[in-house]
Formats: sequence, structure tokens, C-alpha cells
Amino acid sequence: MKMSELPIKSIDGNAIQDINGNIKYVFEVFPLDFLQMEEFEGLGYLEQIKNFLLTTTNNYMLNDLNTTLKDRLKESSKRVSFKCYKLDDRFFIECPFEIDFLGAKNATNYFDYFLAGHDDFYGDVNFGLDSFKINGIYYRLVNVYDFADSHYPFQLSELGDQLITFSRIPSETAIKMLDNSRKLHVGNIGKLISDESSENAFKQSEHLVKELTSGLEGIFESEMWFILKSESESRLNYLTNELFSNLKKLKITPLIETKNSFAKLVPTLFFGVNSEFLRCHPITSTYLCNVLPLHREHIYEDGIEFQTRSGNKVFFDNFYHAAENGNMGISGTTGSGKSVLGQKILDYSRLKNRSVVIIDLGESFLKYCEYYGGNIFSEKINPMGFRDPEFLNEFVLSFIPESEISTKEKGKLFELINNALLADVLTFQELVTYLDKELKEISYYFSKVWPYISNDSFEKSKITYFDLSLYPKDMIPGVILFAIKYLKDLGDSSDLRTLLIDECWSFLKRNADYIEECFRTFRKHGCAAIAITQNIEDFLTLGKISTAILGCCNFQIYFRQDITTNSKEFINPFTQELITNLNSEKNKFSEFLVVIKNAKIKKVCRYYASSLELGIYNSSHNEKTKWKQFKEKFLPFFTYQEVMNSYVVLNNGGQP
Repeated sequence: MKMSELPIKSIDGNAIQDINGNIKYVFEVFPLDFLQMEEFEGLGYLEQIKNFLLTTTNNYMLNDLNTTLKDRLKESSKRVSFKCYKLDDRFFIECPFEIDFLGAKNATNYFDYFLAGHDDFYGDVNFGLDSFKINGIYYRLVNVYDFADSHYPFQLSELGDQLITFSRIPSETAIKMLDNSRKLHVGNIGKLISDESSENAFKQSEHLVKELTSGLEGIFESEMWFILKSESESRLNYLTNELFSNLKKLKITPLIETKNSFAKLVPTLFFGVNSEFLRCHPITSTYLCNVLPLHREHIYEDGIEFQTRSGNKVFFDNFYHAAENGNMGISGTTGSGKSVLGQKILDYSRLKNRSVVIIDLGESFLKYCEYYGGNIFSEKINPMGFRDPEFLNEFVLSFIPESEISTKEKGKLFELINNALLADVLTFQELVTYLDKELKEISYYFSKVWPYISNDSFEKSKITYFDLSLYPKDMIPGVILFAIKYLKDLGDSSDLRTLLIDECWSFLKRNADYIEECFRTFRKHGCAAIAITQNIEDFLTLGKISTAILGCCNFQIYFRQDITTNSKEFINPFTQELITNLNSEKNKFSEFLVVIKNAKIKKVCRYYASSLELGIYNSSHNEKTKWKQFKEKFLPFFTYQEVMNSYVVLNNGGQP
């Protein structure tokens, strides 16, 4: 059989004309993620699909009421059918008209997503008893021979590639069908009414008649297939058994299509070819909404690949073009996977040639920086490396308690710093001496930090690491401010850069206004901040700083944690429930919730780290001790990467 042997006259873009003159249009649609929705949102989405079904099929019903339903179904050439495909996690709807539904756009290369997708593939079809092989790929069609009485919405969407065809039955015909069922007191007619009892069936059919009459419900003839494919017959059999097991749990009766039906059936499954309705069932529009494959687990179109609980792929990138900003808060208990995820996000930035700056308190990110050859700052910094009066003003203020400087003195400080720069003051020691002439005894605030101040120039790197444990406590705010300024000066707005700050936000209370301004304006500089802490409560207790971390972060990523009274005011009940049910498995996967501000995205994701990633990212105390001993033994003889790779192999019994 050749492509030309299909009952198709012409194909023009997304428009297909069959030999009877019927024109169909193929659209790619982008379903919403039902699992992210609160109850009211989910009901609204189902209503949106139902309205689409009822309104778009109004003018495409079979209206010959003088023949039996069976006879009318035989007149398939006169009957316009609708099709909904889920193929390779892409979704297509075939209609006899243009649609504006779920972001529909004209489909291109849509034949590539059904079977082998080549013009000449029909010349190489090998039919088996219950499967067929095209261009080295094995296929099997599994029909839903009998639907269950009810389904949770979109349960079937998770079971693989599928096709549903459907055609509207006129309300008058549907009511006649129900009249017959009521007269016979039959409790199950194509799932139109349940089979609990004859009396219940009668009441349900009465209600359904009222809804049909008022236009709130519709009856459709529908048929559904699962399309299984694999590169080997044994794998195809495995997939079939897995599908049958899942269908059995849902009380669905499947039927494997055999060689006897292939010749008549297979062509009708293609885009543009009317269905024969050989396996049709009458079902309500409400039921059809629940089984149509119009749900996809989704965050963004590309980015870091994570998995969902269902095993589907989702993609995340905090620099995604549609994001309000790239700032991110990550919170979760010790050992939940915060630093592992943080390093995965940094590594994606590295692979995208973006710069990263890491501010660490506890060496959680040191291995990552050493493995990829980052610039590890020593215990000295040179604040005068940035001749920026605003930065230097904040840097000096970070050493002075709020209660010991007035608003007037702050204004004077900024003016003096400007004057000092104009006077060509070159070192930080000279700057403090200059300030001390007008702001008496200001130099005493810096008595303990002079050993950590340098006058040397410093290199800029794609990966830069600051270890706050190397500096005295009073200097930590200044080091963080230095790192933020370093980040902003790494490039222009086209050079995307990420700042990660781990567990040290309480040091910045004196500089809350400056931090908020940085977070708020990072996007226009091509920057994004990742703030990590043990619990969302930690952010909420930081006063003004919390505005920067929570108010200016487009993304919140939650690992499992206790939801306190304060955090309940920030997190709605639906999100609280999702967080409470999170569960990571050590050394297997980290489970977390991605919440995106103003995007209605609340997605539970899993990250399965590779052996090498676990070796680099693991920052537990025991792991750091083991690695330190191993490193000290072999680093004199090999490169850091060679030592780490060997360490991973020895600890995991396989390649890194």
C-alpha cells in the first residue's frame, strides 16, 4: 500500500481533502497540566473541554432519523468525525474547521508523528498476527473494547500514545436511545448510565434527558486505540502486558487488533481519513472529557530535564524567556536534596555557557567548583576593585550597626565616598582613612578585618566560589555584597549569570534595601539569584530581606518541610498539601515542588542524579570526610577530575 492509496485527494499545510471532498484541518494543541490544578481550576478546565465538544460539533451531526443507528454508522463517507491524537507527547486535534482551543496552531509535519512518518513506508509493511512492522519499528493497536463506568479525569492520558475518534449524535436520537433503555430498565448502555440498579439507571437517564434537551450534555459515538511501538518484538510484548495490567486496574476491557482488521482499520486511523466507527461506543460529553488525552505534565518547553511521579519528562529553566525573572528560593530540611538540586541548576548554566557565582557557608558547593575548575576566592577581597560609590557605600555600611549611624550621617558617608573616588583614592585603607577625617572613629569598625582586605586585582571566571567560613563573622555581609557586585560586573545583560547563596541570609539585615533593589533589577542585568535555606520560615523571619527573597523571586522550590503558622500565611492550603506529601529517597531521587509566580504552575518533580553527579553534589558530613581522605591520598599524582571519577567508580561499582 502506498501513500497515494489512502482515500486522500490532497494535502496543503494542515488542510487535508479526502476523495469525497471533505476537508479536515489538523492542529497541534497544548493541553494544561491537570495535576497542577486546584479543584476549582480543574473543574473549570473540564468545563472548557466540554464546551469545546458541544459547540464545535453542533453542525457536524448525522441527522438522518429514519434509519437505525447501525445503518447510519455504515454511511461513514457522509459522516464527519473528529479526532484527538496523543503522539510522542504531542497533541493534535483534527476538525472540519479552524479552531481556537488550547493554544491551537496549524500543525506541520504531523504525519511524522504517526507510525513511521515517511511517504514510502507503506512499501515496507510486514503484517503479523496481531502487530505490524514498518521501517524496523513494531506496532500494535489496542482498542478500548469496553469502557469502565467512570474515570478520574485524564487517567488514560498517562498510558501512552493514543487516538480517540468521536462524532456527535443528535439529541433527538440520543433521547430515543435512552427511552429504550428506560423501557427495558437496562442499567448500562454504552456508559450513558451506570449499572448500580434498574431504579438508579432510570433516574440517571431522566436527568440525562433533561440535560440533553437543555443542551448542557451531548452523546457521542466514540472509539479509542492505544498505539504501542518499539524497536523489538519482545519490548512490544512487554509494553502490551504493562498496558493490559493498567487497563485491568481501571476496569477497562482491551482488544488487540489482528491481521483481519488491519486492511480496513489502519488507513482510517490516519490524519484526514474518516473513521469507519467499527469499534464505537455511545458516551456522554462529560465522560468523553475525562478520557480525551488533553492533559500534559509540563513546566517549560526546554531546560533541565526532570521527571514527574508518573515518569514523564518535564523541563525547567529559570532563565526561560516567559519567566517574570530568574530569581529562585529553595527551601527544605537537611538532606532533602536542596544543594544537589542547586548544583544541577548551576551545571545547566555552565553547559549553557552562563557564569555562576557561589556563596557558600559549609563547603556544600566546593567539590562542584573544584571539579569544573572554577575560581576559588582566597580569604582576601579587594572592595576597591569596583570603583562604584553605591557599592562602596553599602560595603562600608555593612560593618556599622544600624543604631550607630543616623540618616544624616548616611548621606554624608555617600558624599565622602564620591569625593574620595574623585580624589583618586586607590586602596580601601586609604578610603577608610579619608572617611575617618569627617566621620570620626569610623575606622574602628574595620579593626578586625584588615588581614582580609587586599589591594590586588582579581580575575573574573565563569565559575566563582566564595567560602564564607574563611572570613570573620563581621565581614560576611561585606563579602556577600562584594560577590553580588562581582556577578553584576561579569558581563552585560546578554551574558546570563546566576548567583547562588546558601544559608547565610541573616547576615544581610543591615543591607535589606540594597539587596531588594538588586533582586528587583537583576533581570535587566541578565542576572538571577538562587537563595537556599532550611525552611521557608527562615525567610519569613528576616524582616525586610524577606521581601527580596520572597517578593522578588519568580520561582519557589520546596522540598519537604514543616509548615509553620507563619508560612501558612504565605503558602495556600493546596500548596501546603503538596509540600507535606513530598518524599525524597536518599541516593535515588530528590522530590520537590516547583511553584512559579503568576503562572499557575505548581509541579511536583523528581531529579534522579547520575553517579558522577552524586559524587560531586553530595555534601553530607560523612561524604565530605570520605572524599577528603581519598582526595588527599591521590591528588598529588592525578588531576582533580581523574581522582573524582575514580572515587565515583569505586563507590558505585560502575562508570561515572
